[in-house]
Amino acid sequence: MLRKRRGCMARACIDGWNLSLAKGSGIATYARNLATALSQNGVEIEILHGPAGPQTSNPLLKEISLSDARKTARKAGLTRAASTILSRFGRTARSVEESGLIVGRDDMPPAQRHWAACDIFSTANRAHTLYGTFTPLTFETSSDGRRGPHAMHWTTPLPIYARRSANIYTVHDIIPLKLPHSTLDHKQRYYELMKSIVQRADLLLSVSETTRTDLIQLLGADENRVITTYQAIATPERQSSDDDVANDLQTLHGLGFKDYFLFFGAVEPKKNVSRLIQAYLQSRVSTPLVIVAGRDWLAQEDLALLAHASASDSGVRRFDYLPAPLLKNLIQGAKATLFPSLYEGFGLPILESMTAGTAVMTSNVSATAEIAGDAALIVDPRSLDDMRTAIIALDTDDDLRKSLETAGRLRAGTFSIDAYKQRLKGAYGALGL
Repeated sequence: MLRKRRGCMARACIDGWNLSLAKGSGIATYARNLATALSQNGVEIEILHGPAGPQTSNPLLKEISLSDARKTARKAGLTRAASTILSRFGRTARSVEESGLIVGRDDMPPAQRHWAACDIFSTANRAHTLYGTFTPLTFETSSDGRRGPHAMHWTTPLPIYARRSANIYTVHDIIPLKLPHSTLDHKQRYYELMKSIVQRADLLLSVSETTRTDLIQLLGADENRVITTYQAIATPERQSSDDDVANDLQTLHGLGFKDYFLFFGAVEPKKNVSRLIQAYLQSRVSTPLVIVAGRDWLAQEDLALLAHASASDSGVRRFDYLPAPLLKNLIQGAKATLFPSLYEGFGLPILESMTAGTAVMTSNVSATAEIAGDAALIVDPRSLDDMRTAIIALDTDDDLRKSLETAGRLRAGTFSIDAYKQRLKGAYGALGL
């Protein structure tokens, strides 16, 4: 493992797998907040990219490939098969110099160095799926003589490890093992992946005590090598005024300020969307229920009910994926966020809502109860009566909502960037970084 010299800045590389997604993800948000917190702790940030295009010696094309929206055609059969089989012997990441001439993505966190290994994330995942192998990664010594990072921080479990660097893996949840009916993951392969990571990692970071306990109980992780850092919720430097948000909501969506309930997230079995809709309909409140759901899987029943309800005069409205600024306005303007998940490793919508000053209803199970604390209305996610009663209370009791809004803002402070920085400092310090 590459050792940090005394007095030198630690260098940490973050994988860019989720950062490269066009529509973003919760893990992409995690990666950005991780980069911010580490940088403020004095750690030099590097990012590993896996561009799909062929390798080139042209410096300009190398730089362009890091943020190219166009994905190249799928490799021919033999080339793809060979790349997959040979990945077990290792891949090389090469430094990509920034010229300052290319305008990259606004949502990519600032970094002192960028590395590229052609199609590494897809290839490594495919190799593990087909052969159960991990892909070792070597960082090539750059032209200025610098070697790879002291730590490679994988923001989600990937079947890759960096040679000569400390390997840190963040685990958000192990839902395929806890709720096997809710995912299409090959459970044996997933179990083998997670067991290998648990054994191989120099450090495991969990985003909640719930996930930490799952890692120890289900996968036999050494409790001394699993540290809970939680996630951070970045407070905006300037939050839009209520008047501005109210105007945008009315103009863009025909919604009144604090006059609708909100659910946002993927439509999948663990999100419990069908029960939420049923409880809402049973409550007979006139306040609309807005569901922002850009992705879905294993959710035929949920989608059928959502389509039927949103096409009728039930009060249910569905929005597809929304850009971050529009979603933030929807959160800030909601009467309450309804998030009755059956299981979560963290529950970022809870904190995003609390930070925006919006009341929250969430579940009494898994990490949702852990994250919400006493600052949300807690329900049994399998009980329609519980949820119906809570929805009616949030709709009619102004004092309840105000108290939850106040408590939520205070609770969100527990997960501020400053608090997160201290937890990360302790975790990295355990590795001498």
